[in-house]
Amino acid sequence: MRITRSKAKWGALLAVVLAFGGCTDEFESINTNPNSPVAVPAATILTNATIATAKHLSGWLNHTYTALWSQMFAKVQYIDEDRYAFRPSNMNSFWSVSYLTMKDLDIVVKQAGEEGFTNIEAVARILLAYNFLTATDLWGDIPYSEALTADQEGGTATPVYDSQQAIYAGLLGDLAAANMLFDAAGDDLDALAGGDIVYSGDIAMWEKFANSLALRILMRMSAVDAATAKAGIEMIVAMGMPIFESNADDAQVVYLTGQSHWNPLFSANYTRTDFAMSSTMINVLQDAGRNDPRLPFYAQPRVADDTYVGQPNGAVNNPQISDVSLIGTDFGYTNTAPQVFMSYAEVEFILAEAALNGWAVGTAAEHYDAGIAASMDKVGVSGGDATTYMAESLVMYTGSPSAEQVGTQKWIALFPQGTEGFAEVRRTGYPSALVEPAGSAYPGDGLPRRFAYPEDEIAYNEANRAAAAAGITDDMYGKNVWWDLRTRGPSRM
Repeated sequence: MRITRSKAKWGALLAVVLAFGGCTDEFESINTNPNSPVAVPAATILTNATIATAKHLSGWLNHTYTALWSQMFAKVQYIDEDRYAFRPSNMNSFWSVSYLTMKDLDIVVKQAGEEGFTNIEAVARILLAYNFLTATDLWGDIPYSEALTADQEGGTATPVYDSQQAIYAGLLGDLAAANMLFDAAGDDLDALAGGDIVYSGDIAMWEKFANSLALRILMRMSAVDAATAKAGIEMIVAMGMPIFESNADDAQVVYLTGQSHWNPLFSANYTRTDFAMSSTMINVLQDAGRNDPRLPFYAQPRVADDTYVGQPNGAVNNPQISDVSLIGTDFGYTNTAPQVFMSYAEVEFILAEAALNGWAVGTAAEHYDAGIAASMDKVGVSGGDATTYMAESLVMYTGSPSAEQVGTQKWIALFPQGTEGFAEVRRTGYPSALVEPAGSAYPGDGLPRRFAYPEDEIAYNEANRAAAAAGITDDMYGKNVWWDLRTRGPSRM
């Protein structure tokens, strides 16, 4: 396998991670499973695990929890979750689905590695890192170094919970290991193309995704380890490591027309109306200082009078459906609507925030403008309307945009990625328009800091769970996840 310039660059970035994180010395041995199955081709398992990843992000987890808690959507019936009264059975399900998906990807990593299919292994490693990142951002400390080892010699069915700080360092190492495996002359390119439903086997695109995902990880940890975040992000930019450059680079799964392959949000809306647009999202979009042209794409006008009116999160159960705006047709009522893993717009907002921090990545203005333009273009807003929007009082800036402008625009652009939105509103506190839901199960405590650990872990891995849960109160409050430095209370949603 040839050592490309990109591999050398990843080696340099890994040196930065090792120097600052000190937690990745065993990243290549994490989750090793010598007993991987041989009956099913690795590329086929990869397809299934990618579908499971997308379904997890666009399914019940999103539209009944994280899209509500980031106040993109609101519940119009069965509103307990919108008031933070979660269902323990859901937490069990989300946890088990996460680890079952990661186990499938772990099998692909080991099986592809044994077969010398380095490109398939690399893609599986990237998706595995993506899933671990999603899980640790929801729960904080989770099993990582000993996870997925129950069926191997020396493994355990009661894995320790690694600190989120250690997991973050490990994930950067995992991405480095993945990106250094890509081989443009590999024997597995045809097999990868057959099993890859994100980029159809284009390893250059997967390299962009890995580097862009590293930007997400580094920015998320920026408040608690600014030195590592700065060094890593500046190195990716300075070395010209490929990252997303347009909407065509977005990592996403496009759902199919067959009913068994519909977008899960469409499937939910197909059978009954449980969700409307949150009044927070509607109000931010139609604020007199924004007049956001994405509004008719994100939302449907209400039937009552053809205006846009959101449902307040946690408000009265079963409002008149004609009185609220439902989710936009392209997002909530199109069976083939894609599930985005990461977008070019997000990358630009990450770089805009990095520039505001004084890091050498270009100017905040150029990245802020590019992020807004990318979001507008992705949903179908005309160039003229996008230009007009940039002159609105809450959007325009002198010299550089503010941190609040960048954070708010990032949240808008993430719609309807509720899980990513939930992480960002916890990290940044933007948009400032978020309010504690009426009837909150935890009045005065504001936005939950994390997901509750599942009851199954209490039953089967209690000693390790209890150690990780020390300091957490009321299931979801008390101890913030590692990168969340906000104080507790409704004034800091």
